[in-house]
Amino acid sequence: ASALETQRSVVLGSREGCFGSVSGLGRCLRASMLLPGITGPPMRVEGCPLDEPLADAVLTEPVPFRAAVAEGCTHVLVLRTKPDGARVSKKLSLGEALIARRYFGRKFKFPKMLQHMLASQHKRTYAEDIVLLNEGARGGRVRVPIAQHEHVCGQAEAEAFLMPVALPPGSEEMGRLETRSMPILQAIQRGFVATYDVLTPETVGTAQGGASVVNSVFPDALVEPAI
Repeated sequence: ASALETQRSVVLGSREGCFGSVSGLGRCLRASMLLPGITGPPMRVEGCPLDEPLADAVLTEPVPFRAAVAEGCTHVLVLRTKPDGARVSKKLSLGEALIARRYFGRKFKFPKMLQHMLASQHKRTYAEDIVLLNEGARGGRVRVPIAQHEHVCGQAEAEAFLMPVALPPGSEEMGRLETRSMPILQAIQRGFVATYDVLTPETVGTAQGGASVVNSVFPDALVEPAI
C-alpha cells in the first residue's frame, strides 16, 4: 500500500504483523487497492510498519517488484498488467488532477501526496519500472532503487535478476474498475498464457502450450452459472 504522509511504499504482510486472520487479510487487501476519490477514505492498518493512512499501492510502487528486492529476493518474476508497446509515460489527466486536489488537498489534507500526484511522480516511477524490467529481460543483474523501503531494509538500492512477463502488443486490457466476473477471469487467463509460455518456451504453439492448457487450470466454468 502507499503511506500518504511519507509517500512511501509499505508491505502489508503477516510477517510484518499486519494481519493474523482472514478478516485482517481482507482489510490489508482493501487498503492496498483503495483508489483515492473512488473507493472511500484512507485506511489505517493495525500493526503496519508505518503508522499512517494508506491507499492504493499504485501511488508509490506501481509495479511491486522493488518490495520483493528490498526483502532480499535475488530472482523476481514480474507479471505486467499492460501489454508490450503500451504507452508508459503520460501526464496526469484533468480528471485525475481534479480528484487529487479534492481528495488529497481539500478533503483529507495530505499536501505532500497532492504534490506527488500533481508532479505525476507515480507515472514517472512506472516508466522507470519498465526501463528496469526491460534491462532485466536482456539478462544479468539489475541495480534496483529501493529507497522507498529503506526504513525496512536499510539500503537505497540492491541487485537482482528480473524476468518480466507481458502480454503481446495489442492485447486487450482490463479496466481498473472492472467488477464483472468473466472479464476478470479472462484477464487472468491471458496472464496465465503469457507466463506459461515464458517459462516453457519449448511448448509455444504445441498442444502443451499455454493457450492449450489454460482452460484446464482456469476454466470458464469458474464463473459461468450452473445450468
